[in-house]
Amino acid sequence: MKILITWASWFIWKNLILHLKNSWNDCFWLIRNSSSFSFFIENKIKFFSFQNFNHIYDFCNTEKFDLIIHLATLYPSWNTLDDISSLIDSNITFWTKILEIAYLTWVKNFINTSSFFQNYENHIYSPVNMYAATKQAFEDIWQYYSDSGKLKFLSLSLVNTYWPNDERKKIFNIWKDSLKNKEIVKSTSWEQFIDILYISDVVNAYLCLINYIESSWEKHLNMEKYALKSSEILTLKDLAWLFEEIVWTKLKIEWWVIPYREREMMYPYNLGKNVPWWKQQVSLKEWIKLFLDI
Repeated sequence: MKILITWASWFIWKNLILHLKNSWNDCFWLIRNSSSFSFFIENKIKFFSFQNFNHIYDFCNTEKFDLIIHLATLYPSWNTLDDISSLIDSNITFWTKILEIAYLTWVKNFINTSSFFQNYENHIYSPVNMYAATKQAFEDIWQYYSDSGKLKFLSLSLVNTYWPNDERKKIFNIWKDSLKNKEIVKSTSWEQFIDILYISDVVNAYLCLINYIESSWEKHLNMEKYALKSSEILTLKDLAWLFEEIVWTKLKIEWWVIPYREREMMYPYNLGKNVPWWKQQVSLKEWIKLFLDI
């Protein structure tokens, strides 16, 4: 299968790149002309750097892709007035133009990456923030292209993800730093349920969807929404206990000190369908050890 995938500078996508490189699929990565090419060149990975949308159209029309995988997105940590234009441009306008190019060049399949932030309190649609609203707006635009009968759409909703040497200021790094610096962690309450997966399990979900599309050429696959779910969903307090068990050290946590953010996700999204053939391979305890390198 010939696949075009958008480039995003997260560790998760680099893992997907290396997995697909060793598969029999013919994969190209679409990246902006202003991006660094070094990772692709060093790893002998095919990529196409574009200057404008006509450039992308000519490339797609020549290569005749079977599938586009939509990974790239813009997620600001905090919404400001200045972020709104960037969110709409990156998450709606840019990708609508890519859809039009896919339509015009007869691409048959499209895998979208969605977010559990689109489903506050497990509603079919209730955005947690503006980012989630733009992700949903893009999905709504699908309907036109779906009704055209040319493009088949699948969507994958991701949960939180961790990987080795992950430096983001998320809960495990906060706890890890507190142990190192012998500091007290000020926290929200312990009632929130946490759903997290290790990087390799997330990458495997995309590989399963690619295989599913390939094995279902004659089936009517369209507008299907899948969601990743860990088999070990714990409250924040239970997660802290597991972390303490692994590191053999008691965490100094002051619970009920920090208020939750507006529209905080207290329960994981679980409405999406299970990804065909996918199963969690790395347990929570195993991947925390991998993350901590112990």
